[in-house]
Amino acid sequence: YPRHTSRIREAADDWKAIEMFVVIGQTGEDPWCADPNTKEAQADALWEARARSIMYARAQFAHQMRVFTFSLAIYGRNARFFLWDRSGVLVTDAFDYVAQPQLLAQFLQRFNRLTVAERGWDATTQPATFNEEMIFNHAVEAYIEDVRGRQVPMIPGMENTLDKRYPCYKIRLDQEYCGEACEVLVRRPFVIPDALVGRSTQGYIGYH
Repeated sequence: YPRHTSRIREAADDWKAIEMFVVIGQTGEDPWCADPNTKEAQADALWEARARSIMYARAQFAHQMRVFTFSLAIYGRNARFFLWDRSGVLVTDAFDYVAQPQLLAQFLQRFNRLTVAERGWDATTQPATFNEEMIFNHAVEAYIEDVRGRQVPMIPGMENTLDKRYPCYKIRLDQEYCGEACEVLVRRPFVIPDALVGRSTQGYIGYH
């Protein structure tokens, strides 16, 4: 988590605050190790373990403005590093972090020194300030009140836009999109891709 996270216990399942997720296998068996002799029942369990990691990556991309993200997995004495993006995942060879602790220490030390963009955050966006978030919230709440008064039509997804599990972001748009360079405030997307890979188009209700 970033240093400004106030209480890690409160943010333990907060996908909007996480920088890198870590998977620790309960059985110590590595699901990313392909073995043609694996029995069918065991293979199903390994695929489920892979699916959990994919689900975690998708959750992080859904809650954050990401181009890519890193993760770490530990299975018994073995560890692997992962690089996730919209084209899939790169998985390193497993290594024994007890016999080679320097590999794990170097990775974490270098990760800690990366810039926001080098950690995979979208450089065209940034977290909204508290005041900007309040402006966005008030604008959406006012619109919803107008809908209830039947003064304006309801926009699909508007009722979910203020979901507190999603952070408020400021997106910079070039001149070609709005006539001049501008900034738009957004929060929860009303369209979230079901899969991690692909074009990953997300739809937002924005406030300019």
